[in-house]
Amino acid sequence: MDPAAGFPIPIIEYTLSKPGQAIKFLLEQQQRNMPLWDEPMSSDPISGSGSRGSTASSLVVSLSEGEQQLMNVTNLHGNTTFAGQLALKGDNTRVVVKFSDGKYYGQMEQLVREGMALALLGRAGASEHNLPVLLSFCEATLNDTKGFALVTHCLSGTTLEWWAHQAHAEGICAKLRETLQWVHSQGIVHGDIHRGNVLVTIMPPSPPRTDQSQYQQQVSVSVALIDFGLCCFRPEIATPQVVKVALEAAPVTAPVLAELKSTWLGRVAGNSWDIWPGHFYAIARSKHCCTPRADFLSLSLLMVAGCTGGSLQLQFQLYWPEDVERSESERMKRALLRDRTGSLARLMKSRGGVLREVCTTLDSAEAPEAMV
Repeated sequence: MDPAAGFPIPIIEYTLSKPGQAIKFLLEQQQRNMPLWDEPMSSDPISGSGSRGSTASSLVVSLSEGEQQLMNVTNLHGNTTFAGQLALKGDNTRVVVKFSDGKYYGQMEQLVREGMALALLGRAGASEHNLPVLLSFCEATLNDTKGFALVTHCLSGTTLEWWAHQAHAEGICAKLRETLQWVHSQGIVHGDIHRGNVLVTIMPPSPPRTDQSQYQQQVSVSVALIDFGLCCFRPEIATPQVVKVALEAAPVTAPVLAELKSTWLGRVAGNSWDIWPGHFYAIARSKHCCTPRADFLSLSLLMVAGCTGGSLQLQFQLYWPEDVERSESERMKRALLRDRTGSLARLMKSRGGVLREVCTTLDSAEAPEAMV
């Protein structure tokens, strides 16, 4: 995380269930060196505001037009995800490159799942809905190590911030729900909805024109959804044959296409993946795949947490024990969203617009088509 990115320190108010409980909580977090809020990180590292780790000394991608070295490289995640610039069609294009040498099976699986999903979504649809646009799925060499690379446009924005974006939560929820509905209609379940995969850009009002007839009174909000590495394919829409046709039409190089067909395409039919999300959407996972219902429930919980100041604050306000078993935690979250005790309405009493969007999203989660 880049402390230079800047963000306000929130003033956190707690309702005490026992004397000293809030103080105990704050001390525990301090002792564990944990933040009381999730620090934001810019997704636009090329502009200099992103998180900078050790950069790759050499990352060469074998595009269909020929080999190119990634320039102005910034390490975004581990030694697997980088941002930089490539010369595409004569222009310096900001890109994100995900790399896998194939030695770590789970890492390679996620690269393949995302590549297949982006091929299925297509360039035009992904661009229209502010999703990563697949530029190339190709071979690559990272510091003399050969492997595979997924190259996409670098989407601008800042990861969803609990405090800075609260005022825009209603619009963010509506935009994400609309995006997810389209993604689901293409046969894909994202499967990994959390604030780190949501990029938000707040655009201030445009200045008045000479005649002032086109003056934009309100700020506009742009929302992007990234990282399809834990996606699933809806069996009634995204069959292996459909995915195969999409891959053949996408910018996938011949060696990578051959690898996908021989090793990975057969896993699409039964979603026989080894890597699954380890958090909330597991509660809505069906026998065969993560369902659209999981995405909608995850989005609902994300927006509720955002409007209460974050996941830790939500946990504290509901008096959920930190060391609760996973199955019990999932039960608590289901109960909160069903709102049988009025907890959800109580938490959101001052955020009526967001609550309406959350309820609409929950209705989408309960639709019959969201169960498969």
